[in-house]
Amino acid sequence: MNLNGGLLRLTGATGISASIDTVNINSGGANIEVGDAVSSIAAAALLDGGGGGGLTKTGDGSLDLSGINTFTGPVSVNAGNLTISNYGGLDANSSLITVAGGNAGLNLQMVGTGATSDSYAQNLSLNGFLRGTGGSSGNTLSVTWSGNVTLGGSGTINPNGNTSFDIDGQVNLGA
Repeated sequence: MNLNGGLLRLTGATGISASIDTVNINSGGANIEVGDAVSSIAAAALLDGGGGGGLTKTGDGSLDLSGINTFTGPVSVNAGNLTISNYGGLDANSSLITVAGGNAGLNLQMVGTGATSDSYAQNLSLNGFLRGTGGSSGNTLSVTWSGNVTLGGSGTINPNGNTSFDIDGQVNLGA
């Protein structure tokens, strides 16, 4: 599937789950909408189709990026959850991650057992939430964020379970 400014929408009855294998994001970017809070899409890989297109996540549902994603444009979470459940789930060349207020959030989630570490170099503008889930009984997630982080009025960072966040970049409050 190729998206070049188009919209991929999952709507209908509540509680729908869908999966997609590979999406090429071209210069116009991709808008993925998951309609309601109990529906979800699992995407194996969002690839760079050329031109630096980004991803916009809308709708109250969840989008789970479980593969290695190589698109290089900005990421915007305008509503619902974007879950990164794979080490290196966002390409280091992605320039900016923006999480809007309200129910919008970015989840970094450990998959598997043991200790996992992940790092992000992008700048982050956070008005929603950033959550890490390391699991329990010996499973840990250590996240290093080297890009600058701007926390808006409702922005929160919430490490759950056995998760730690190290922010090495500049932190700006109340933007």
